[in-house]
Parts: sequence; structure tokens; C-alpha cells
Amino acid sequence: RVGLSKQPGPLLMRQIVDAQLPIFESAGQTLTLSLPEDDYTVEADQLRLTRVVTNLLSNASKYSPANALIELGVDVTGSELKLSVTDNGPGIPEEIRDRVFDPGTRGPNAKVSGSGLGLYITSKIVELHGGTVSIESQEGVGTTVNVILPGAQRADAAKQVTEPSKSESIKPAAVRPKRRRQNS
Repeated sequence: RVGLSKQPGPLLMRQIVDAQLPIFESAGQTLTLSLPEDDYTVEADQLRLTRVVTNLLSNASKYSPANALIELGVDVTGSELKLSVTDNGPGIPEEIRDRVFDPGTRGPNAKVSGSGLGLYITSKIVELHGGTVSIESQEGVGTTVNVILPGAQRADAAKQVTEPSKSESIKPAAVRPKRRRQNS
């Protein structure tokens, strides 16, 4: 059984993305990052959540073609943090969608080999945090993985948070900025 070391703090998305950029650069893919306008914290094991985000980004790259757009979004609503990773890859075949979180399940369209344990491990880490993970996928269009975690809050202006609080581009040029969608 894996234990968690939960502490309040920001999920340092830019640092996670920076560490993953070589994967996207070598695949000729574009990554966008959208963060909440306000600073936020989440009560979580930061190391384990870094593994979740890293796995989701890695899968999006593995299953997407060159020149694909992959979007990583973070939003805070009430006390929940929502992470989403969207790709425009081949999508997950309907016959395996119900099993994607089972150990050993792999999609038929991966460009590189793997164990089929990534989404299983991701789901277990999210569950240990009291959260949920779900997949929306359409063959030929792409896939979105959504992670909802409890224990999030917008940070007070007086608290020091090391994560900048706006959507902007991340260098190098392989990542381009995403404008925050306005709710109507």
C-alpha cells in the first residue's frame, strides 16, 4: 500500500511541463497550458500528483501524431481542482474504454512500448487523494482525461504561492500560449 504525504501547496505545473518538453519537441507536438487566473493551493502529495500529470502528458504524446496539439488545463471551482489533458490523437477504441484503468491495458495505437500500468497507477493515486479520474474519447477525434481532486482553494493574496497565476506561453517554442476561455 502506498502512503501519501499530503501538504497544502501549489501544483507546480510549469515545472512539470518544462520537464516534459523534450518529449513533445522530439515528437514535433505542441503543448498548451491553461492555469487559473488566481493563485491556488491543493492539499495533496505533490510528488504523486506530479507523477499523475507526467503520465497523462506522456500518454497524450505517445498516442498522438506529429504536429498534434495537446492541451493541459487546470481550474479551481469551489474546493475542487480539475486537471484535464486533451489530445487530438486517434481516440480510444470503444471496446477498451471501460478497461483503460485496468492494469496491463494498452491502446492499439501507441507509438512506443509500455507496460499498460500508467493509467492504472494514475487512477490509484487520484483515488488515494479522494478524487476521480474519467476519460472522454471519440475515435478519430481524440481523448480528454479529467482528474478532479478535493482540497483545493484559491490562495489569499497574503500567502506566498510560487506558481504564477495566469495563462502564458512556456519556452521553448514547442509550447504555445492558450487564451483562457471566458464563461458566457
